[in-house]
Amino acid sequence: FEVFAGLLNAALVLGTGAVFGYEALSSLRLGGSFAGPVDAVWLLVAAIPTLALRGLSLSILGRIPGRVRDLNLRGVVVHMASDVAITGALLVAGVTLLVRPGGAWVDDLAALAIAGILVFESLPLFREGWDVLTERTPRRLSVDAVSNAARTVSGVIDVHDVHIWAVCSTLVCMTAHVDVEEMPMKECMDVIHRLRQKVETEFGILHATFEIEAPTSS
Repeated sequence: FEVFAGLLNAALVLGTGAVFGYEALSSLRLGGSFAGPVDAVWLLVAAIPTLALRGLSLSILGRIPGRVRDLNLRGVVVHMASDVAITGALLVAGVTLLVRPGGAWVDDLAALAIAGILVFESLPLFREGWDVLTERTPRRLSVDAVSNAARTVSGVIDVHDVHIWAVCSTLVCMTAHVDVEEMPMKECMDVIHRLRQKVETEFGILHATFEIEAPTSS
């Protein structure tokens, strides 16, 4: 559920940013105002307390443990940060309109900046959620790097058929076939234990399944 909710959230924000960008560019081209006539005073009256409240909310969210790893919590923090940036853009637009009344282009530029913020902040979350759904290797990990690290474990000859994917934003899984030196079965189990420790401590892979492919002595 976490991944679907995060992906839907990111898709909606991404779509909103695209609409804002299109409308702002169209308005700039036609020489009008994105939202029609703008009252700079009322814009400032609304923007100043909103910026303060959203900044306070962002500081509270910033204290939540594990917010960087959980996709939904990251989405909330990112959206709140976007809200702060958007309100800041509106504040700048309000001050500019107060100094230079009638500058409709200021409203359009503010809308364009808001669109850029929305797209910039939501695209990484959308991409991460999509990677989880399609079982792609997380972008922070490299199959080659994990395989090479596993080959350094004592008793391992080669590692192949490696598959790394994320079940959710906090759980990365891995499967691999491992060629080991000829050894008793008990020592093979020790090799698997060392491999699991290796990939967990160095790459954060919490669930790893290794299939031994080598003759064993009794």
